[in-house]
Amino acid sequence: MVLPKMYQHASKSTMVVLLTLSALARAEVFSSGGNMKEIFRFDLDLLTGLEGYIENLEKRINNIDAYLDDFKKASSHLKPDDEPSDLDLGNPITSFNTVKRLSVFYKKVEDDLSDEPTSNFNRTLRMARRRSVVSPAESDLHGLAKALLRIQDVYQVEVPDLAKGKFASTGVLIETNATLTAQDCWYIGKHCYQEQKLSHSLEWFQQAVNLAEEEGNRTLPVKVAKDYLNMVAKEHDEQFWNPWGLKDKIFPKEFTKEPDVFEQRRKLNRDRENSTWAKSEYKIAHNGTLTPQTVLDTDIFNALCRGVEFRSPAHLAKLNCYLSYRNDPYYILAPVRIEVAHDEPEILIFRDIVTPTAMKLIQDIASPLLIRAQVGEHRVAEVSKSRISMSTWIQDSVHPVAVSLSEQISHLTGLKTKSLGHPRDAETLQVGNYLNAGLYDSHFDHLRKPDKYGSLRSDLDDRIATWMFYLNTVETGGRTVFPLLGAAVKPEAGSAVFWYNLKKSLWPDQRTLHGACPLLFGSKWVANKWIRETNQWDRRPCGLTIDN
Repeated sequence: MVLPKMYQHASKSTMVVLLTLSALARAEVFSSGGNMKEIFRFDLDLLTGLEGYIENLEKRINNIDAYLDDFKKASSHLKPDDEPSDLDLGNPITSFNTVKRLSVFYKKVEDDLSDEPTSNFNRTLRMARRRSVVSPAESDLHGLAKALLRIQDVYQVEVPDLAKGKFASTGVLIETNATLTAQDCWYIGKHCYQEQKLSHSLEWFQQAVNLAEEEGNRTLPVKVAKDYLNMVAKEHDEQFWNPWGLKDKIFPKEFTKEPDVFEQRRKLNRDRENSTWAKSEYKIAHNGTLTPQTVLDTDIFNALCRGVEFRSPAHLAKLNCYLSYRNDPYYILAPVRIEVAHDEPEILIFRDIVTPTAMKLIQDIASPLLIRAQVGEHRVAEVSKSRISMSTWIQDSVHPVAVSLSEQISHLTGLKTKSLGHPRDAETLQVGNYLNAGLYDSHFDHLRKPDKYGSLRSDLDDRIATWMFYLNTVETGGRTVFPLLGAAVKPEAGSAVFWYNLKKSLWPDQRTLHGACPLLFGSKWVANKWIRETNQWDRRPCGLTIDN
């Protein structure tokens, strides 16, 4: 029923006015045929208006019910005064649902209640706005779609499992209450299509079809999902026969010949795993001496993130753990536990060297200061596309804990670590927080790059070494990996990892190429100290032979 224009925005006050007007015309209505005709017409108009008003209210209530149902499915364990935990914030499905509600559905709910000025909702809304200074946009939804794709690719989590809120990789299974609807999968499929990732798009549209049938068209009509699936399938198969097509973004077989896209993905992953072994064995056998242009291999990076071990048993047997006082009187009575993660170049893990109190203090100081991570230095720093995280810097003058940690690093490494003065010994402590499949692609910490003549700038105070504290334990994902060496370090609260970026000749050690794996689930906190070269001349002198 179409609501007459005059009643489209009818409210209680409108109805009162109409009824009042009718009351004013009561005089001798029953005795006049003309008057009776008018009130019959008015009664019919009023009935139409009330039916339209009820229909409009039902639509509003349905929108609100859909919003509440979506919230309860993913976050039913949360109470109004609860603070979300890292497990809530670090669940990419929960995050996707929350951002979707606030960037898409919330606008509908707000519009539906905008003409109810006396409602409790509006008072609640004003209070919520005062508490929060951020508001998600649709770009955040695209960012979370990319996060789910990273999890799918790096950890080989199948789309049906992701849609059910299951995160499984390297023998670990995490099951959550958060799920995706047919409409969600359809949205992610469209995102993949815009990125021209046709094989991924087929998987997500297929899952949208499967869920739409299960839901009975509740969030998405089955026909819509099938139309998108067929459209992408046609384009996928056209690209299959195109010699200049998107070969790395399609399946090995045509959709018409192998419509089980999930089985196609499994086979593709198995074949990729076998070829990755061969590539990694070659690179590790050559001790990581390939040029930087040839080592940025995504397959090896991803395999290390999943916990695949490429190094031989004989090599692993040489790696050990030991207690050491690091030639420093400070640790004679309480030697530190050290684990050798790799021997050449040496990568050391220091166990249990930061107290829980200090770790929480660093996180508390950094939390309100975090901004999207940048790369580069000073005026040329820019938001990173390869580093998906938040970060900030804690000056030594901000809190004694920063000074204490710097001194501890100096005791353990034998290097100078003060961040004040010129030239400074080291950079200010940088704190980073990774969430929702956050990662840092393979990169070098050293700043020098050989020019076309193979020479290096001598005026640059480069990063001779890297020290990184792990401020919390990450159960799944988030490893620090070294693709050229086949080494990986799992983040464990209170530990730290240390390596030299420069050889003794101060020539960059390209073997230290490394990256931070995307989080499969949860949150990751780290604190980095980059130690500079200039003031270390008496702590790490040059060798007797050239090592470049």
